[in-house]
Amino acid sequence: MKLSNLWRKREQRTVTWDDIEPSVSPELFQSLITSATGESVTATNAMQISAVFACVRLIASTMATVPLLLYRRLEDGSSRKERAPEHPLYRVLHDAPNREMSACEFFEFMTMHLELRGNAYAEIVRNQRGDVQELWPLRPDRMEPRRVEQALVYLYRRPDGTSHLFDADEILHLRALPTDGIMGLSVIDQCQESLGLSKASDKFAAKFFSNSAMPSALLNVPEGKALSAEAKARLAADWRAAYGNLDNAQRVAILEHGLSYQQISVTPEQAQFLESRKYNVRDIARLFGVPAHLIGDLEQATFSNIEHQSLEFVMHTIRPRCVRIEQAIRRQCLKDDDQETFFAEFLLDALVRGDLKTRYEAYQIARMNGWMNADEIRAKENMNPIEDGTGEVYVVASNLIPLDRVGQTYTPPAPNADTKGDEDNEPEINARKEQRAGAVADAASRMAIREQYRPLMEDAFGRVIDKESRQILKFAKSTLPTDQRAKFLELVKGYYEDGPRIADLLSPVTTTMRSYTAAIELQELKSMQELNPGLDIGAIKDGMESWRESWVQGYQQTYTARSQRELEAAIEATKDKDNEFSAYNVVSDRVLQWSDSRAASETRRNLSQSDGALAREVWRRSGITEIVWHTSGTGCPTCDELDGKTIGIEGNFGTAGEYDVLHPPLHDGCDCYLQYVRGN
Repeated sequence: MKLSNLWRKREQRTVTWDDIEPSVSPELFQSLITSATGESVTATNAMQISAVFACVRLIASTMATVPLLLYRRLEDGSSRKERAPEHPLYRVLHDAPNREMSACEFFEFMTMHLELRGNAYAEIVRNQRGDVQELWPLRPDRMEPRRVEQALVYLYRRPDGTSHLFDADEILHLRALPTDGIMGLSVIDQCQESLGLSKASDKFAAKFFSNSAMPSALLNVPEGKALSAEAKARLAADWRAAYGNLDNAQRVAILEHGLSYQQISVTPEQAQFLESRKYNVRDIARLFGVPAHLIGDLEQATFSNIEHQSLEFVMHTIRPRCVRIEQAIRRQCLKDDDQETFFAEFLLDALVRGDLKTRYEAYQIARMNGWMNADEIRAKENMNPIEDGTGEVYVVASNLIPLDRVGQTYTPPAPNADTKGDEDNEPEINARKEQRAGAVADAASRMAIREQYRPLMEDAFGRVIDKESRQILKFAKSTLPTDQRAKFLELVKGYYEDGPRIADLLSPVTTTMRSYTAAIELQELKSMQELNPGLDIGAIKDGMESWRESWVQGYQQTYTARSQRELEAAIEATKDKDNEFSAYNVVSDRVLQWSDSRAASETRRNLSQSDGALAREVWRRSGITEIVWHTSGTGCPTCDELDGKTIGIEGNFGTAGEYDVLHPPLHDGCDCYLQYVRGN
């Protein structure tokens, strides 16, 4: 290994060789320590343990293949960034740290020593301006950090026996779990007993199979009979020829002259020994933070948890190591003037990518909501941008239109031409037409937002209903075939009253609701500010945040109560029937109906109710005193009767059963809408 900077002329330093006292090599000292098993474990011989080798190789190769990029923060006050390939450090980190190593080889070397010894070092070679030109890795077993007269220096012993003294700004020092601020802890040093046990087990296994080999079966001759040496050899040869290879597997053995076959099984002691070796593998994997399935132990891995374990490996094992290196590079490799503008960051996107279906579903959500365009998605899939430039356009979900055209694509149904009054009263007719025209214009933006969120909400309800249906059917199968109706209702009641469980069940819907109501609120606040520029929008937004959360929680309770009532009604309808399977059939039919149509109906109800309730609350907090109901000619007598009805903002439009009518919808498919009365 060439150390390009060891022989350059050095600047005058305050710490001299006279300040440094010689010491024993840490590697030599460590080799004198043995574990309770009598085995000495060092960073060098620990790699002879297969599980250690597998863990270190996995972590090192993973870290080495994750791109490390240098970014520049954009000076616009936001969190935006861009790559900085023109900076000298970019090439060093991304391409080649020195003229003899690639970036992959360099970080594999550094990570390997960081895992085995708890420390990794590289010499920093700078140009006259102070920019890093090269990084040369150094052997950590030959390096000894010292603090002398408040100055941190590094004493390095060359292979030829001579030594060299580095200043702190000449060394890139990576530490794992530092305890004194200077040196990092080594897993090998701290876990001598666990690793010594594994090493002793390997040694015992090797000796066992080399010196204590045992046959897998015996052929016994009858008592009182003996075979000559020639007969034994002939019998063994014939047995191997008949049953001793894969082609003869499962053949029936025919034994003559009183011979009997005896299988030799593994003794309990041998079985316990084999089990202990399995434990050693898992124990070492735990020391390095590696899921056991990634080093070949699949005994406790399942199809349902193996993907999540792989993601946890990235989050809890790889990411902390990445952050440690990123921050060390910022502190030790960037000049003071550059540290506020530039920063290094590993690109972990490739490691956390899901399967094809999951990725494409995530891209769809991002594209439909306008925070990714087609070219950005194609870049993540290693594809070139669309040539004509159309991939740079950001779109929204309603029918994939440019964002600057939102609000212009929805045209509500034509309002009723019927003036419902004296046609000779022209001023009143004109006033009503003007009022309705304003209502149509203001409602158009809300309806456009509603259409944008409709597919997202329907997808969210679909996932919720699918999970809910499976659980209800599970309850039904365990109780209703044996006519345990009361037990079924008890299970259903406990299910829907389990707050945390229901919150988790409905999280796709409530998350989408929060986003939708925030969008409606923003639209209405904009309208209110145009109507009254002096309005304190900030105070209204603060109050609306808690109102919106209460609305979401209220809908969660309404949804679960509706589900519970439908199931109770299904059971009630089967009370007088003799067929013990009728209750199960009725519940199954109800759940099937949920799967077929409930997502769409709940979406319509949810969006329309949230739209009307939230808009009305924003108007009330903005000082509006009167609101008016408008229909779009659905043919519903009740809706037609309410068309044009004006009430105070605190009032109601009537009652429906035990509920006050505060806003649309009155029924499934209702397309009525509210509007505030201007000028009051």
